Amino acid sequence: MAAIEHVFVLMLENRSYDSVFGWSSLAGTTPTGKPTTANGLLAASIVNFGRTGTSYQLGRGAPYALGFDPGHEFTDVCVQLCGLQVANADTVRNDSLVLGAGGYPPFATDTSTTGFAGTYEDHFDAVADAFNAFTPDQLPVLNFLASQFGVCDNWFASMPGPTWPNRFFAVAGTSSGLDHSPSDAQVLEAVFFNAPIFTFPNGTVFSKIQESDWLIVQGDVAQTRGIYGMQNLLSRFVGMDTLLSRLASNSLTEKFIFIEPTYDAKNDFRNGNSMHPAGDVRKGEALVKQVYDAISASKLWSTSVLLVVFDEHGGFFDHVTPPIAVPPGTAENSRLKTHNFSFDRLGVRVPAIVVSPFVPAGTIDHSLYDHTSILKTTDKLLGLNGLLDLTARVRAADDFTKLLSLSTPRTDMPVCPSPVATAGASRPSSEGAPHSKDPFLPLYAHH
Repeated sequence: MAAIEHVFVLMLENRSYDSVFGWSSLAGTTPTGKPTTANGLLAASIVNFGRTGTSYQLGRGAPYALGFDPGHEFTDVCVQLCGLQVANADTVRNDSLVLGAGGYPPFATDTSTTGFAGTYEDHFDAVADAFNAFTPDQLPVLNFLASQFGVCDNWFASMPGPTWPNRFFAVAGTSSGLDHSPSDAQVLEAVFFNAPIFTFPNGTVFSKIQESDWLIVQGDVAQTRGIYGMQNLLSRFVGMDTLLSRLASNSLTEKFIFIEPTYDAKNDFRNGNSMHPAGDVRKGEALVKQVYDAISASKLWSTSVLLVVFDEHGGFFDHVTPPIAVPPGTAENSRLKTHNFSFDRLGVRVPAIVVSPFVPAGTIDHSLYDHTSILKTTDKLLGLNGLLDLTARVRAADDFTKLLSLSTPRTDMPVCPSPVATAGASRPSSEGAPHSKDPFLPLYAHH
């Protein structure tokens, strides 16, 4: 196994795999060396129908920034995956679906009967803009890393819902029952007043490994600050400039580095670099390049792995049906559970790129992963002997060490291209000022 001493995770926002790589036609080899292609859209003709029967075809050339935030709360995603019969428009807008004794509804059997376009209509959004996917020339940084290192085309969000529960799964192996976006009041109390709202009795990666061995890099205010007890550890939160300077000076010693982008919630995500649809994805590309360039230029490069992954699909279409999942099997906070979800289904497929000198160029991995694979892989690479097997979901997860298949690190240093310049329009434009359905961090404006 590769001699990895530093695990970097850059978790971005709200994009499905098809939204980012659907039209990329990535080709290469599996971790065992067999020729393969990534599971994208190829020449597929994807048609989706709204509630009134209007048909929409999945197109190429998505806007760099949308004027809206496609619905991706629990009810939105259930309708998107299972069909318009699951909930009416009012239920979608209010996110008020409560599952019955039968559990999660059956998934739609054909992409034309999924409910993506219908949920865009329910929120009065521009369906055509949301139903387009990026082309490779629009996202040169992500496509460069995917082709020069490894891409996982079977990585799913940990639950079919929004940002907060999925990000918790990445660091705790569970959301403790949270199946929706928390209220502004809950976030305020947790993030700034250390209220015991988002508690994890089995611990998190930050409580399990030594304090000196982890670091959280925050663009503005990190979502991980909401974890109970993190207010007592604010010295472990640093800005991007600190990360870059420590990499440049070869003074970074931490083993697990979790990077959160700038969300810019106070401006409805418009000026952030998280790749949230309200902001310009070219700024997210610049962040990815900045992180890659800094790590690859440092002395840590030969003993490091960088995972670039998205927390959830953000309401954007993906043609792959999510699989069933092992429930975390841990105690849940009943106050955080509003949809009666059993956490026995994964969320929508998201992009994930594994970058390391131990990854051969053009690696394409079809293995099944979700965000708990971050914990499983970190445990294995750092020799923690099961310390991060925090839940049944983590124990059942696969690790992505198979992508690190080279016995010695590569000596070539692929030069990352620059993002597309942001001087021009967001191609094509979306009308109106961005509005966000993410209760994610609006109250951070008061910080």
